[in-house]
Formats: sequence, C-alpha cells, structure tokens
Amino acid sequence: MNQVRITRLFVFAWRALFSPKSAFRVLPEEPIPYHKASIFLFFGGVCWIHLHGFLLFVEPPWSSLARAVLYSLVFGVMPILAWRLPALFLYELNRRFGAMKASLIQVEYGMFALVSVWLIMPILDIPHLWLSQIPIILPLLGYHTLHFSHIFAGIVLTYELWFFLGVLFRGYRVIVFTIAILAFPFAKLVVEDIPFFIERLLFLGGVIDGKYDDAVAGAVVQPFFIVTYFLVRSFVTRESFRRNIMRGFLASGLFVVCALPFLIGQDPLYPGFVTDSGVLNSMRDQRRKSKNFLFAGVLHDIPTSSRVTCRVHFLKGTFQTKAGDTPRARCDLLVSGTEKGLIGTEWRALRGDSFQTTAWDDREALARIRDKLLDVRVFVETDAGDAVFFSGIEIETD
Repeated sequence: MNQVRITRLFVFAWRALFSPKSAFRVLPEEPIPYHKASIFLFFGGVCWIHLHGFLLFVEPPWSSLARAVLYSLVFGVMPILAWRLPALFLYELNRRFGAMKASLIQVEYGMFALVSVWLIMPILDIPHLWLSQIPIILPLLGYHTLHFSHIFAGIVLTYELWFFLGVLFRGYRVIVFTIAILAFPFAKLVVEDIPFFIERLLFLGGVIDGKYDDAVAGAVVQPFFIVTYFLVRSFVTRESFRRNIMRGFLASGLFVVCALPFLIGQDPLYPGFVTDSGVLNSMRDQRRKSKNFLFAGVLHDIPTSSRVTCRVHFLKGTFQTKAGDTPRARCDLLVSGTEKGLIGTEWRALRGDSFQTTAWDDREALARIRDKLLDVRVFVETDAGDAVFFSGIEIETD
C-alpha cells in the first residue's frame, strides 16, 4: 500500500511536468508516506549538489571531506524544507482566501511536483561539460551565472505555478500570473543568496573574518529554516507549539552537531568585498581578461620622501590554472583623473595567499606627484581558468 502511495507522488509529478493543466485540475488526496518521501528528497538533494558541483564548480563538493559532508547535509535537507514549508503557507492562504478549499495533502502534492522540477535540473546542465556558463551582472543583485537548466526551470515552473495557484486561488488571476512569472527569478537571484547576504552582514559587523566556502554559509543558515518550518507548522496545523518548537530545536541541534566538526578550523577564502578589494574570475567563462580596478582620490598630500611603496594582499582564492606568467597584476599611483604618475612593475604567476610589493625611489618622479590628489589603480590580467582575489592595499612612505 505504501509503495503505491509514494508511486502516486512520482506519477503526479511526472504528469504535472508534461500536462500541468490536467494534473493540477484535480489534486490527489491519497495519504502521503512522509518518511519515504522525505528520504527520497534527501538523497535526491545529495545527488543534485554533487552532480551540479561536478558540472559547474571549479572544485567539486567531494574535493574535501568537509565540503562533501556540509554540502550533502545542506542540500539533503533543502528540498524537504522547500516542499513542506511553502505548502504550509499556501494551505493557510488558501484556507483564508481560496474559493476552492484544498486540503494540506492536496497542496503538498502540488509542491512536490514543483520541487521535482528542481531535482532534475542538473541533468540539463550536462552540456556545460563542454560549453561555458553565461555570466550576468545585475544592479543590486551582483554577479550570477545562467545555466541551460535555468531556461528549462524558468519555463516549466512558471507554467506549473500558473495552473497550480490558479486552482488554489481562483479569482486572483493577475496576482497568480505575477507570482508565476516572478517566482523563479526571485528564488534564483534573492532566496538563493540569503546565506551569502547574512554572511556579508556578519563580516561587516566584525563577527567573522571573511567569506568562507559556500557550504559553510548554507550550514550556518539552515537551522534557521528548520526552526521556521516547525513554527509555521504549529501555527497552521494547530499542533502543540511546545512540541513543534522542541522538534525544531532538536532537528537543528542534530544538524549543527553533524556540521560543527567541519566548521571548526575553516579559514575564509578571502576577507570579503571591502572598499580596497577586487575580483577577476576567468574560471567560469574560460576567457582571457584584463581589468583596471581604480580607487579614485584615495591619497593626497604625500609627504616629502625618498621612497613610496604599494603593497597588495592577494588572497587564498587566487588561482593559476596552468604554468605561465598569468595571473599577473600591477599597482600604479596616478594623479587623479589622468594617466600620469608612477607605474608599477608587474607581479607574475600569482597563486594563493601572498603579499606583493612595488617600491618607487626616483626622486624626480616622486616630486611630480607630491601635493597632488592621487588615484590607486590595480591592473589585473587572467588567462582562461585563472582567478584573482585581492583585498587590502597599503601605501607607505619612507
């Protein structure tokens, strides 16, 4: 009997993928074997991140034991929460505003179909074994990459949400259409970056030393979503608040206990993006690049001296893909708004954590920039597969 029930979930998700209109028109009401479905989603999430990482990461999740465990925990729990938590919200909203009052089980069938679309996304990214991802930079939202699977998910999830929410909330067509159109971009560009946003706030507040591996950010934030699920469940199902909050803290505690040994001793990849930092990454698109990072008007009234030094801290994430003179960089001191000033010597074959220094002691050249407002320019060049991260520029005078 239970096997038939979990098969019913798979059949419904398959129908919703190819014929969402007919699938969502009559939402099933057969009991769901939650334990079996949760186990399936957990291992589906683990397979998802390892296949996704193999296809798209520079270093796959199994490149170290810590990354493998943390990524497996985070992405094993994620699809379960993505299934159950939104289902509770939608059920409560439907109970208050929906014309057709759906049961919680019916809503959970619909959400399972949506999460199933996410589970199969890495399969569609197999072409990225040969083809590059498409980098995009958006105002406020920063740097992201577009994959083949995003095109598929953007179309299918929009289509499924339109029919699913249309059944739950008849009479709200404009709102349903807006949510269906914006849901996937919002999830990709905003929700996915919540751990990194929190990590950045912790860095700016001095709580942490910088940006860690993405798995660390996910492992730190995940318990918050676990507790939230049990709190919402208590409110929606009218179950004992005390029992659910204890379940939430117990589940979070087990998660933290499993992750904690791998969090201890982790070093930041780089100290975060501050005012004197920069990144040039050719790992994703495999293209040769060069860029001038200009920090305008940051120096003035350099005292009379016989020597000026520029020292730049290149960070752990700096990577050289093959032997050669790239990545390379250079520090220049320029009279603000011009190309005139002190041009540094190139630092070549940069790799890993290092401090690079350029010194100028030509008295005539130093005299020409004295009492001027100065820009600091860091020129960086990468070859395909290279990456440069720097944070921290020091100008010293003797």
